[in-house]
Amino acid sequence: MKSRIQRGLPPVAETQTTRMTFEEAFETFWQLKCSSLTNAKHKYQWISTIQNYVFPVIRELSAGEVTTQNLVDILQPIWVSKYDTATKVRGRIEQILDFANITENPSGTLYANPARYKGHLEYILPKPSSVKRHLSCLPYKDGPDFMKDIRAREGAGARVFEFTILTAVRKTMALGCRTEEIDFANGLWHIPGSRNKTKLPFTVALSKQALSLLDPKRVGLQFHSINRPERQMSDPMRALLRKMGRTDITPHGFRSTFRDWAGETTDHEREVIEKALGHLIKNKAEAAYARGDMIDKRRILMQDWADYLDRRG
Repeated sequence: MKSRIQRGLPPVAETQTTRMTFEEAFETFWQLKCSSLTNAKHKYQWISTIQNYVFPVIRELSAGEVTTQNLVDILQPIWVSKYDTATKVRGRIEQILDFANITENPSGTLYANPARYKGHLEYILPKPSSVKRHLSCLPYKDGPDFMKDIRAREGAGARVFEFTILTAVRKTMALGCRTEEIDFANGLWHIPGSRNKTKLPFTVALSKQALSLLDPKRVGLQFHSINRPERQMSDPMRALLRKMGRTDITPHGFRSTFRDWAGETTDHEREVIEKALGHLIKNKAEAAYARGDMIDKRRILMQDWADYLDRRG
């Protein structure tokens, strides 16, 4: 206010007329953001999360008035129970506040964004690693019963979920599995680097149970919708989990389920387990030791995993 007076400007009136409320900032930001979104579901999620979680707390506040405590009030109730949603809400608030900040202060001093995570909210909210693990990972002792439930269900979605669990791969790899990638004679699945997170080719040792889910006569995608053989399914596994009422776990969490089972209940070497998950080993000594694919050892590991899920092991 003193600075404004020294420059011959009104100390309060100008601020009141130029500062947007959070709701106004969102509406203006949305007009710009909306044009870049083509997915109707994504648009709906954007709007609904802001209306349901954010507006009740900071709707009438100007962007500059939003505090860290406001962010805690918004995020804390859902940070553990709805972690994925909470992270999206936080990111969306951060974008809107950044937009309002630069819009209102194009040549002035920008205020620190209270929605920023790094160096700020990370010290207040629970660590993502502990939250994600708690929410997404099915305890391995429940694995056989869960697999029994999945196998009792019909449809390609259930089959690709079963295959994903048996192979402990990322769901995008399983959804994109193609017949030409499978060595049926040797029970191997060769995933090209273009479909791997590490950008490196990766070979999966297939258990007998996993191999039985594949059809050597099928052309192209192994798992697809009935009427669209060349179109990859979007996310049938999450849809199946919702149908089962299991919003506490995610398809990706089964990699942790596999890791916990292998590390806590078997004598398989750590390097073999990490190789089976496709992890790059950062420790130079371990990396030198685990230079090969260890495919024979991994074959035994993956068969043990499949047998455990069948309660044969």
